[in-house]
Amino acid sequence: MVIFICFLIASVSAILAYWIAGPIWIREHGIRVKAGAIDIRLSGAIGEIVLIGAAALLLYLVDFVSDKSSIADLFSEYGTLLWAGVAVVSAIVILYGIYTAVTAPAGEKRPLFFTYLVYNAYSIIFFVGGFLLALIIIQQTSRNGQAFEARGADILAYFASNPSSPRALELSFIDLQILLGQVELYMVPAFIFMAGIFVINIVIRYTPIYGVFRESARNITHATTAVGVLTVLGVAGWVYVDQYARLIDDFLAQMYVMREGALPEDPDFLERYGTIYLTLDDQKSILGYIGRLANEWGGLAAILGVMQWVGRQMISKKSKA
Repeated sequence: MVIFICFLIASVSAILAYWIAGPIWIREHGIRVKAGAIDIRLSGAIGEIVLIGAAALLLYLVDFVSDKSSIADLFSEYGTLLWAGVAVVSAIVILYGIYTAVTAPAGEKRPLFFTYLVYNAYSIIFFVGGFLLALIIIQQTSRNGQAFEARGADILAYFASNPSSPRALELSFIDLQILLGQVELYMVPAFIFMAGIFVINIVIRYTPIYGVFRESARNITHATTAVGVLTVLGVAGWVYVDQYARLIDDFLAQMYVMREGALPEDPDFLERYGTIYLTLDDQKSILGYIGRLANEWGGLAAILGVMQWVGRQMISKKSKA
């Protein structure tokens, strides 16, 4: 509900700002639509609303799938710091608006001053939303790691308490596989974030909304693409090094202790022991880990990333021609 209310406030802010700016922003940020003999410019507020709507949906999805973090949790735990951050962002946005109005041509100073006075609400909501999105992913990843380590410690403790038991080995291996399978779920918020970034970039650069944003703003899509990719790589790398591979190493070390002790001589058990050991050793590899991460959200993010790359190549070839 909070996200929806902020979306409505931002939308009203954009509509009013474009109304106050009038032809100034139609000229600078209008959406140009060409179809045959038709060549018209529409208010850029349409593009602004589409953008803030996509960002709001992205924030909602990440907040929805994050079972260990939420906007409410963040403000409950770090309320003072977050409100201080909101104040800093607001100050920067307001000062930028004043600077833009003051440095505008003489006839545009007054309307642009009031335009940015209204438009500030849109900008503040947009940037604060992005900040909260990043914090949710960080907190969710951290808490997932804590839960993973706690469950892993329980599995290792049970296995270590029965060092020569075939039953303990089998049950611990099953529990371990279930836990390792949860790594796929841990990556969902990061994959949704990357997919959302790609969608927003595609909308900004390859639809009529392109005209709403200045070249400097459009170029930011290159940075946001890098942020999306680096977020996934960062989360995936941290989970692999700090949790996934380390837990498998600890389990294999415990299996080695079992081999050095009173290992049952049953041939069937020895074969099963070798199968489990080699399976875990294979799963610990980078390729085994990547296989664990494959899910529908990761696939969607990859498809959207390819679409963005293809669009960029087509635009590049067209501009060269």
